[in-house]
Amino acid sequence: MIQRLFINAALLFSFLTLSIYSQTISEIRITGDDNLTDPVKKLISITPSQILTDSLPEEKAEKLLLLSLKDFGFFSIESITRNREYSSDSAFYVLTFNVVPGMRSIIREIIAADSAMPDLTLLREELEGMAFDRLLIEEAMKNLLLREENRGYPFSAVNIKKVVLKGDSVSVYIGISSGPKGTIQQIEITGNALTSREVIIRELRLKEGETYSDELAAKIPPRLNRLRLFEPVSPPSFYFNSKDEGVLSISVNERQFNNFDGIVGYMPPGQNEKNGYITGLLTISLRNILGSGRMAGFRWQKIDRNSQELEIKYTEPWLFAFPVNVSGGVFQRKQDTTYIQLKYDFSADYMLNENVTLSWIAGFESIVPQVNDSIARFTVYNSSYFTNGAEAVFDSRNDPLVPERGVYLKASFSLSNKKINGPAQYISPGQQVSFLLRRTVSQLQFYSTIIRRQVAALRLRYQEVSGDNLETNDFYRLGGNTDLRGYRENQFLASRILMANLEYRFLTGGRTFIYPFFDIAYYKRDANPVSRITADEQVKAGYGAGVYLETGAGMLRVEYGLAKGDSFSEGKIHFGIVSEF
Repeated sequence: MIQRLFINAALLFSFLTLSIYSQTISEIRITGDDNLTDPVKKLISITPSQILTDSLPEEKAEKLLLLSLKDFGFFSIESITRNREYSSDSAFYVLTFNVVPGMRSIIREIIAADSAMPDLTLLREELEGMAFDRLLIEEAMKNLLLREENRGYPFSAVNIKKVVLKGDSVSVYIGISSGPKGTIQQIEITGNALTSREVIIRELRLKEGETYSDELAAKIPPRLNRLRLFEPVSPPSFYFNSKDEGVLSISVNERQFNNFDGIVGYMPPGQNEKNGYITGLLTISLRNILGSGRMAGFRWQKIDRNSQELEIKYTEPWLFAFPVNVSGGVFQRKQDTTYIQLKYDFSADYMLNENVTLSWIAGFESIVPQVNDSIARFTVYNSSYFTNGAEAVFDSRNDPLVPERGVYLKASFSLSNKKINGPAQYISPGQQVSFLLRRTVSQLQFYSTIIRRQVAALRLRYQEVSGDNLETNDFYRLGGNTDLRGYRENQFLASRILMANLEYRFLTGGRTFIYPFFDIAYYKRDANPVSRITADEQVKAGYGAGVYLETGAGMLRVEYGLAKGDSFSEGKIHFGIVSEF
């Protein structure tokens, strides 16, 4: 009889227990006295999903609550009571914990668990006198760990050894294991099948026996990206080899260095024309000659029936092992039936540090008007120019080809001595034939990642040329795929330009992206009656969309632009190969 009663009682208890826990907790609330402030209650909130699979969900929730309360300095909890509020069908209920937490403990002191530990002064200043908060302490320890890593201890570890309660305050014992000092004794480079190891080493700008740190590691990818020889470089790793030597390991993936690309087009004859003409673009780019980092380039472009450009460039990097790049180039432009321009350029770039470059620029230029015996008319003077100038560049972009963050700032100033040599029939007695031209160029580019793989790019530019007797060849040319999109190439001539370009880029992979753009430019041109140049001053705007492609032929840009007031059918397609010089 007694045994049967015992069995019945056990079955009844089991049924009641299953009945309670078969009901689902829909919400967990926490209430308490004034010591349990609203911000703390939000931080220690417990959700039903945390206890969903537990066989005793209320007990599990209370354990989580106790741990959370201790994390926020409530070590002397006076009481915790539970309350249930059931739904109308009793299938769900809200579980409420009413907490009397007692006083929240204050951090009285931060103590080093080991006398050999680094200075904890900053940690003490940050935490002592504050209410105990494990999250706040862990954040402070992360900062301490970062400081240790930047001191050259990349394998440091920090933790809370113990917390000792003394009345209404606590003493927190911090332990740090610094590990061996991260001195760079070897540099390991992989992936450079063609590029010389010395080219990479010199660009790293590392001193012998330099100490490794996260700050140093973060600087290496932008330094190597500026070579434009590799796919975007990842941060290096650091390890100790079997001989306990510190090894900096860098992995690169080489891009295609040499490109040959050509486009040929045919323009049929227009009205009153017997024959059509050939247009085209030919580029040859050698960006890493014999793996040395030397660069050479050739470009020929037939613009229309009577106009064409020819350009040759060469760059010698790190002249005599000094951080000086020397460049030279030849440029020829045949401008319709007006003139032929021949220009020789030279520059020496001193790389002051990884972000700042100072340059001296020089050049010689000649302008020769084309003579048409059947039409005697003035076009431009036969003139020559000797130019000297200086330039400063600040560049903090993470990648010069497709930056995701950083700033590019450029300022240059040059003086050109211009001398008119002819034609004699257009030079009056006593006419001034020597002039001084001043050119000022300022650029600001800003790049910022808005969200992952979406980048906002803003470019501002100011250009001005001033001096007496400015001719057509002295002006800046505006319009086309390099600046004011939606207009014809070189549509406007200007002595002063102020313009802005805005793009919102969607990165699709590698260095490829698509983007909408908006361009706006103010330009001004002063009149010169001698050269039959009229004054002009306007504001122009263009907008559209484009794609920037990384291909075997190089970096290509294809854009569809509309000028303000254009219909869709009047848009311009801009195509260009991005110069990597």
